[in-house]
Amino acid sequence: MLPYKVINPGHFREFGWKDVSTGRYHIGYDFNLSFGTEIYSVKDGFISKLKLDSMGFGGMNPLKPGPYIMIRHSFGDLEFIALYGHIKPIKDLKIGSKLKEGDLIGTVDNYYDGTILVPHLHLAFSKDLNPQPPYGYKDFNTDPWEDVLPFLQKYCL
Repeated sequence: MLPYKVINPGHFREFGWKDVSTGRYHIGYDFNLSFGTEIYSVKDGFISKLKLDSMGFGGMNPLKPGPYIMIRHSFGDLEFIALYGHIKPIKDLKIGSKLKEGDLIGTVDNYYDGTILVPHLHLAFSKDLNPQPPYGYKDFNTDPWEDVLPFLQKYCL
């Protein structure tokens, strides 16, 4: 399933987009969603990381810390990590919480990119079950992160 119930939300930044000012690569896909949009687990799994203070995921400032959730999902023999960024987690989530596909995990938080307000979901997938930071942009390439749209189509829809 998709992590939201909005028809054709559009996007802010695509997977692999290169920021010419920094030379860094975007490792997720940013779905344009309104502040408060509910976000759901794309598959069964459990919370592997729950951070409220990761740099780059700041609510109203990209240089300030903000929230993300990492879920270790299972699909047949495939296990993968999904990172859901710029979302406010629901109150009862904690590391190890078990989730079913379609469970509510949070809502889109405010996000200010320095010039405009752009609330969105930053979604990223990795088959590496212990991906290391940074989680928004990487210096040289997008490894171990997967291109989000083909991954969603193949494993989650």
